[in-house]
Amino acid sequence: PRVSVDDCFDLKVPLHRAILGEFSRVPHTLRTLAGMEDDDLLLSVATNKFTPADVLSSLAGSTNGTVRMNVARNFATPPSVLEQLLSDTQSGVRHSAAVNEHTPAAALVLETLASDDACKEFAAFNINTPPHVLDLLSKDEEEEVRSLVAMNISTPAHVLEAMLEANEDHEVIMTLLLCNPNLSLNCLANAIVYELGREDESERMALYDFLMMSRDGQSRLCKLPVNTLVAMSQSSNVDVRREMAKNPLLPTTRLVTMSRDSDNDVVDHLASNPTVQMAVDELSCLLVRSGVGRTNRPIAEIGGS
Repeated sequence: PRVSVDDCFDLKVPLHRAILGEFSRVPHTLRTLAGMEDDDLLLSVATNKFTPADVLSSLAGSTNGTVRMNVARNFATPPSVLEQLLSDTQSGVRHSAAVNEHTPAAALVLETLASDDACKEFAAFNINTPPHVLDLLSKDEEEEVRSLVAMNISTPAHVLEAMLEANEDHEVIMTLLLCNPNLSLNCLANAIVYELGREDESERMALYDFLMMSRDGQSRLCKLPVNTLVAMSQSSNVDVRREMAKNPLLPTTRLVTMSRDSDNDVVDHLASNPTVQMAVDELSCLLVRSGVGRTNRPIAEIGGS
């Protein structure tokens, strides 16, 4: 039989179960449950995205810091309430408000964030943080803050470009910058060439990490100049060469050269390259048509006869 919210009250069923179950979208029920003196229940109401705005506003004044933190995380919390929570006495509440994408951009000012390093980190990650604040955070002395700015898809292109020059010795930041879709293709190509020219490039993994993070269908590799791809395939970093051996955008002449690479794994990776596979299939068809495919002699022997 179905259990009603009244049954929960009468039977003293743990009330937070109701908020997580069939009553989780009923405003009247949420208001009723918010009035109960049960910490687990209040936490659930504060987290619920269907909780009415006025209830969340009320819970923002709770003496329970964890309840306020859940309110600060909730995307349904009114922006004006999130702005107030940025100044909460508890750090976890401030951090949750700083990372909430619905926190007003005007509230995410450096003056509000300056006294709390963790709050700056969350703001650096928030896509709603104003560009001028991201610009200031990109120069922060903490590497973690700069890393999050480098990762943020809202960071302006000119900020990312400036970060390339200022963080050339920070491998993680360089990798994140290379992967940020806001970085112009020209800057990306120049940064790759710069990385390739390092004396200790074989010991650095920024390019390899970039390749590993660019494997999805939205890869920016397909938009890079061919000469940049060729330069990457010539890297002294064997891991980079192995990844590039699978790239179908490399010219056939470069793939042929790579087939003589001193690293066996580079040669093995060429076998999975679509361009190589297509060339092998075409060659097989050509050999069959020419009659070579009907002989048991090795191709090398036929070629020399």
